[in-house]
Amino acid sequence: MLASLQLASPLAIALIVLFAMLPINVWVIIRRHGGRPILLTSMMFAVSVLFETLFVYFYNYQFLNRDRSYPPSFTGAPTSVGPTLLTVLELAIPIVLFVWLPLLLFPIASVARKYLQRRDAPPSTKRYAVDRRSIIILGACWLFSLIMTTFVLFITEAAHEDSAFANDFTLYRWLQVDTGMTYEQVHAILGPPLSQLASDSFFTSQVNPMAKRLSNSNEVEVQLWARSSSAGWFAVIWFSDGKVVVKKLWFID
Repeated sequence: MLASLQLASPLAIALIVLFAMLPINVWVIIRRHGGRPILLTSMMFAVSVLFETLFVYFYNYQFLNRDRSYPPSFTGAPTSVGPTLLTVLELAIPIVLFVWLPLLLFPIASVARKYLQRRDAPPSTKRYAVDRRSIIILGACWLFSLIMTTFVLFITEAAHEDSAFANDFTLYRWLQVDTGMTYEQVHAILGPPLSQLASDSFFTSQVNPMAKRLSNSNEVEVQLWARSSSAGWFAVIWFSDGKVVVKKLWFID
């Protein structure tokens, strides 16, 4: 079986960009600018989504255009490359640290400067006027946001994610699984698991250590509902005596 990779959901990239640009939009709203900056931020958002999509595509160009061979019955082959919707949650903290906090310095400095200049000045009749400096600051904030969002996608390897999920897997269903459930109960919620390759050293290095810690006198069986070949998600459940003893969802880069 040949698995030809495609780009992951563009919706995930759009949500990541929207989250990264949130401080810019909040600043525009607080400053109560007219329609021009709002239109400008909308154009910036569209350009950012296009740029990040192209970045992910060209970053994975060699993988997108290369077929991989898998056994005919194997259901764990990756089908896409790039950030998935599940990864949007994983990127929240890096975006806050690398994008939000430095980005907030721009509007804070601008507000402080305006306050110091106008503290003793009479009220202005152009309270909501848009000046050139505001547009420059807005553009600088957008450029910084674009660069750092790309940096976050790169260092977390979300741009190179190749997660493979079981057909019925969703985060909502995953959260419904509890320890003590039987095979039948878990499969009724999550559907059939993914296949495993006995020769897959990457999978073995990620999953076997947990299995060794759990195995005392009872036999431990491992089943997967999400897996990755390089960077991405693992959703793994360990069964003992036909019941769930541990379930774990994590991102590996």
